[in-house]
Amino acid sequence: MGSYKVAVLGATGAVGAEVLRILEQRKFPVGELKLLASPKSAGKKVRFGGADVVIEAVHKDAFKGFEIAFFAAGGNVSLEFAPSAAAAGCVVIDKTSAYREDPEIPLIVPEAMMIEPTETESLTTLDEFAKTMVRIAIECRDEPEKVTAAPHTTPVGR
Repeated sequence: MGSYKVAVLGATGAVGAEVLRILEQRKFPVGELKLLASPKSAGKKVRFGGADVVIEAVHKDAFKGFEIAFFAAGGNVSLEFAPSAAAAGCVVIDKTSAYREDPEIPLIVPEAMMIEPTETESLTTLDEFAKTMVRIAIECRDEPEKVTAAPHTTPVGR
């Protein structure tokens, strides 16, 4: 298994921190990590994989060269930056409802996809969301043909 270039937008918030915790806990093969947030959080450091990672201010070109982008910020942020991330070639996994009604954007419903927690996972609402995001990224990476969206049938991918 190779490693992946992963970006996390909203890295300083509760959901972003949980996504990072789950990526690390599950030993997701992160080869390069870019942490993004608002300009006021730029320069802060977050610990990941035994190293400090500096938060960068998000901008439209921030996703170039990255493969997976977790969006853990608000809907307006997703509307502004998700198209740039997708255009840069990222699989974008967005926690917001910003694209819920867009028929061109697959809507992931974990229960419909039968993404189950492992026996050792105890879930809270936030924990469940973050774990689901990581599971979807793993599915997109390993077997994109098996990941479908609901209610649409468009496969998730690039």
